Amino acid sequence: MKPQTANRKPPTTISNVPQGAEALVLSTLDAPVILHISASDREMARLAEGLKFFAPNREVVEFPAWDTLPYDRSSPNHIIVSRRVEALAKLVGGIKNKTIILTTINAVLQKLPPLEIFQTVALVLEKGGKTTRENVLNYLQKNGYERVSKVIEPGEYAVRGSIIDLFPSGMDDAI
Repeated sequence: MKPQTANRKPPTTISNVPQGAEALVLSTLDAPVILHISASDREMARLAEGLKFFAPNREVVEFPAWDTLPYDRSSPNHIIVSRRVEALAKLVGGIKNKTIILTTINAVLQKLPPLEIFQTVALVLEKGGKTTRENVLNYLQKNGYERVSKVIEPGEYAVRGSIIDLFPSGMDDAI
């Protein structure tokens, strides 16, 4: 039995695309998964916007770099933490065909948590499903969510009696 990788085509590397034409070039590639490494977060954001126009049917996963240096006394921005967690969760959950992964040189060079963390720590809440308030609160506490009086940023939650306000990673608004 041949290994699964024996049937794969070797990866294609494209370089020296004129600045501003990257989104157009990426949208014309027929590869099931594309990885693009940008020089900066600004360039990655510009490319993501261009792909909304040139490749609206492709899923775009953005993986930004930390905004702090190792051993900094300040914590990373909550929004960047949320975006990184969302991207890693999508990648661990299985990459769909026609996906473009955007990242930066700095993000590629930074260490990642073990794969098992993202495979085992998920709380799935579905409409009509059942769980207890304590299960949800325990999950939030164990997974680094910050309890606040009013939810404003990703990674925060608030408890008001039997109501739990939550701002999960990867969402635009709190729920």
